[in-house]
Amino acid sequence: MPICDLGTFSKKADVNTCLSFAKDSFARRGFKTFLADDNYTVIGGAPDTSVLIQVTCVPLSAGTSWVIVTAYSDNGSLAETARNNVRSDIEAEVLIDEGSAGVPASN
Repeated sequence: MPICDLGTFSKKADVNTCLSFAKDSFARRGFKTFLADDNYTVIGGAPDTSVLIQVTCVPLSAGTSWVIVTAYSDNGSLAETARNNVRSDIEAEVLIDEGSAGVPASN
């Protein structure tokens, strides 16, 4: 039975920027993006599907989003590590300039 590891946080960024940060994290971590509808959710994971990660972003107020990062795997440690890594990447990501229309800066 798959293990689910979930965490939430709020981020001072709009939904599309948060989703962009999630896709950047997937690429940085060697994960593939399987679904990126840019409508609140992106789904990615290991190419062998040993772990799947879903990032959902919900607008809270102007320029702030609530972010839910969920990882699923048969290996609980793998799910936890993947979720923690993607979450920390998104939390650490910052915009180059608040007026830069969502261009992320790598840390």
